[in-house]
Amino acid sequence: MKIAMVASGSKGNMCYIESEGTKILIDAGISCKRLTKFLDDNKIDGNFSGILITHEHTDHISGLLQITKKYKCPLYMTEGTRRGIREKSNGISIIDNNDIRIIGQRESFEIGDFSIESFPTFHDVYEPCCYKVTAQNKSIVYITDTGYVPTAFYELLSNASCYVMEVNHDPELLMNSSRPYETRVRILGDSGHLSNEDGLDLLSHIMGENTKVVFYAHISEECNLWNIIESESKRIYEGYSLDVSGIRFIYTNQLSTEVISLWK
Repeated sequence: MKIAMVASGSKGNMCYIESEGTKILIDAGISCKRLTKFLDDNKIDGNFSGILITHEHTDHISGLLQITKKYKCPLYMTEGTRRGIREKSNGISIIDNNDIRIIGQRESFEIGDFSIESFPTFHDVYEPCCYKVTAQNKSIVYITDTGYVPTAFYELLSNASCYVMEVNHDPELLMNSSRPYETRVRILGDSGHLSNEDGLDLLSHIMGENTKVVFYAHISEECNLWNIIESESKRIYEGYSLDVSGIRFIYTNQLSTEVISLWK
């Protein structure tokens, strides 16, 4: 398997994953032009087998109309997400002319070489979910835009080869930011976003001997700093006596990462 974060954060989100015979995207929150540049820069053809949508917020679907016009492939989403997209487009859905595959928040399905499991997240939208993608004994767990992750999911999520994990904000920076009070409370709540401590503590419970790569994702530009994440990760991992020396940690933003092979 190979993976790259094409973009991550409140201005746009997209993840690229491929196996030997299948290419998929998670979310489409950037322009078609940016996606095409990423593909050209990495000499990747646009023969996608599917696009997985996590939820209907603009930073996850803003490029969907143009991307699906150029790169025709099925869209996978929950019924709640389809409803949310239709409402955002005032009843004229940007997805009506596409091949929509409705999935449940807790469902297993196949796309080409990939075995995929959806699992519910907890965000202020209708029916959000995130994904575990597996092929050839490698797995990627993608978790963003959730206020918490129940311990009942830990077994499903444990010992993946790669994690895309939300570490959205530092609570102190958030509460002292210029954002409206209601927004700050929403972000901190159970339907908001994982803080640094939340995301790092979750990783401490689910990373395993197979884990080689972790992308720190959906990092707030206004309410977080990479050096805070670094110091918090050191504190939390050492607190659990974890040896993470064999894991590569990558900070994401609106610049595409390199395409990383999990076979190496």
